[in-house]
Amino acid sequence: MMIVGGLQGTETSDSMPKAPTDLDAGFVAHTAGRLSEARRWYEQALALEPGNCRALFLLGTLHAAENRTARAIAFFEKCIGLHPSLSIAHNALGNALHAAREIPRAAAEYRRAIDCPEPCVEAFCNLGAICRSLGQLDEAVSLYRRALVIQPDLVEAWCNLGVALKELKRLDDATDAFRQAIGIKPDLAEAHFNESLLLLLKGDFLPGWPKHEYRWATVQRTARRHFTPPLWLGDSSLEGKTILVHAEQGLGDTLQFVRYLPLLEQRGAKVILEVQPALKTLFSEDPRVQCLYARGETLPAFDAHCPLLSLPLAFSTGLDSIPGDVPYLHVPDFHRRKWDGLLRTSAGPRVGFVWFGNRQHRNDLNRSIPASAAGRFLEESPVVLHCLQKDIVNPEDAALAASPKMKCLTDQMEDFCDTAAFVERLDLVITVDTSVAHLAGGLGRPLWVLLPYVPDWRWLLERNDSPWYPRARLFRQPAAQDWTSVLRLVRDELESFCFGWKPHA
Repeated sequence: MMIVGGLQGTETSDSMPKAPTDLDAGFVAHTAGRLSEARRWYEQALALEPGNCRALFLLGTLHAAENRTARAIAFFEKCIGLHPSLSIAHNALGNALHAAREIPRAAAEYRRAIDCPEPCVEAFCNLGAICRSLGQLDEAVSLYRRALVIQPDLVEAWCNLGVALKELKRLDDATDAFRQAIGIKPDLAEAHFNESLLLLLKGDFLPGWPKHEYRWATVQRTARRHFTPPLWLGDSSLEGKTILVHAEQGLGDTLQFVRYLPLLEQRGAKVILEVQPALKTLFSEDPRVQCLYARGETLPAFDAHCPLLSLPLAFSTGLDSIPGDVPYLHVPDFHRRKWDGLLRTSAGPRVGFVWFGNRQHRNDLNRSIPASAAGRFLEESPVVLHCLQKDIVNPEDAALAASPKMKCLTDQMEDFCDTAAFVERLDLVITVDTSVAHLAGGLGRPLWVLLPYVPDWRWLLERNDSPWYPRARLFRQPAAQDWTSVLRLVRDELESFCFGWKPHA
């Protein structure tokens, strides 16, 4: 989501009162990044003329840039009080309210900006972004197209339009939108990166991986590491050299892509693996991990480095060349023995269940199942389910975990190794798209993944299996937000699974 706004147009706007000399000087300092100097000029101008609308607006913009959101809001509101039809001020106030997470008020200001006699084109994009985050995709598409009627070369509108069209599963139209943006601004990282996600989703891996490297230049991906040794992307020999492979995104990404480590060793490299602290113990007894560190620990010397999600590019991975040695994750012996004692012989299959990921995740609306729908599934389940959820905060989710139809041993899970040992002892894991899916898949356990209408790229399209995890089965929404159909099918398939289950010898 690209929120649009700022200083653009403020120096030439015909609808805003002209600035005195000190405001002009302040604006020059502001655009040059000398914010303290700009503030002095703006405050001096406002002291001389307390009702100067432009001074109020520029001070609000400056405070917003320095994350003093409450003060920014106050200045924008004063500006609008003096000049109610100033669309850029309504848009700027909407941005400040959005930063303060006051989403309904932000949306109202964007609508006021659109309704002004001279509408602010950026407000169409910003309101569209809110509509998209709320699942109102058709309205978002309409708003982006209205912005493009006013300003056909607005790359942010093309890029945001592409994202909304993708979420509507209009993939060809989405591709066209991203390419329109790239045609206007060839180095626009957001457009290239989003096009990469489309290519990967469609299974076009070979052209998708190079574009996926644009993730480092996007707003969403700010975790790029800077090392003196060079980045390795498969273009030089590793014989006799040491390479650092480092986690870059979520736990699930790390669990999915550590499968590439043996390929590096086959190239003659010594591998240093750096992972999130939560995963270090899981890899501590893995015989294929030569040298292990947690993020934040002092690293030894190395000759080259590669982020985990760049390894598919380095090895030119296609659909037919995904490293398929599964299982490739291993549970330390101590944790295995612990859960052997906790999970005794069962009268029926042991089935784990995960119905939500991070409830604060920006895509949680799509990828997590509401507690009400998950509760209906639980009531109809032919077997008592084992809760694999951790860090339950919402009362509705907590009530579900406490249901008589749910066994909850999460209080025994002290770390991610406990989760892995628990999963290893289950007959089946049913989960939405979270790290548990990649954990179960990497352990080679039977896995059912419940996916939204347009899933994350790694689950591809249409197919009910996964080239990444041979024991996975995919259950897809037939329409956006339709978890009812998915859970009904899972319930029916679970009945068949239970009927054919045989206890362990």
